[in-house]
Formats: sequence, structure tokens, C-alpha cells
Amino acid sequence: MLNTTNFLALIRPSSETTKIYFEKMLTSELTSFRDISNFPNYKGLYFLYHESTLLYIGSASAKNRTVKKRCQQYIQQVNGGNSFRGKIELLQNIPSDQAIKFIKMNIQAKFIDLSEIQENKIKQLEQVAIYACQPPLNFVLNKFDYKNLDVEQKN
Repeated sequence: MLNTTNFLALIRPSSETTKIYFEKMLTSELTSFRDISNFPNYKGLYFLYHESTLLYIGSASAKNRTVKKRCQQYIQQVNGGNSFRGKIELLQNIPSDQAIKFIKMNIQAKFIDLSEIQENKIKQLEQVAIYACQPPLNFVLNKFDYKNLDVEQKN
């Protein structure tokens, strides 16, 4: 689990070093969307893969939103799962119901537990992870201004 102390370790000048740090914090096993009941019930980051290729990084950070609840939105016919599912629809040129089927059959996830991190810091970590890992379905900044991170160290 990430805490404020090792949150500071992510603030590094090298995105490659940061990428390695994130990879070490990920759960070891890929979990399929077919097994969404096994997705975690905590706040955190999720990394979505297709055939072992990282496609997308997202976060669940709101008070009543867990990784499981957020990822369930991608495979339900409701608004709210459009960020990732919408990109699958566009890339595959398929309607929403077929995108849902594609996600269930082809997408796997790994997770980082951020239960002890404040909501605004989870969003910051998501941006750091996206910048470091450069997944193709996320909007990637050309550079990341680490000075804008709001980091408090616990004593």
C-alpha cells in the first residue's frame, strides 16, 4: 500500500524510474473483466491491458467509488464508463454493446491500493503514472510539472 512517505519517492526526475516504481506496486496477477467480482473494493489506480500491453490507466478516488465500481461502469450500458469504453468503440469502430463484450473478453487489469491516500493525491498519482507509462489510450502530457504536486509528508 502506498502511503505519504513512499508517495514522495514517486517524485523523481526520471519517468523511467517512476514507471518501474509503479510496476513494483501493481498487483502481480492480471484480472479479467470476466471476473469483475474479483476486482478490489478499495480506492486506487487500475492499469488496463490487452494481450499484456498496457492500454489505459484510471483511478477511483471519490468517497464511495472503488476500483471495482469504477471498472464496472465500463461494462454496463450506462453513462460514466465512456472514457475507456468510448475509446474502444472508436478504435474498433463498434457500438457500445460490442465494446462491452470486447472489454469483458479481452481486457485485464492490475491494481494499486491507495486506500490511505487523499482523493486529490490519487488524481495526481494517476497523472504521474500516465506520464511515466505513456499508455496509448490516455492523454499524455509532453512534460509533467512535478512542482505542482501537493505533497505533505507525515512525521
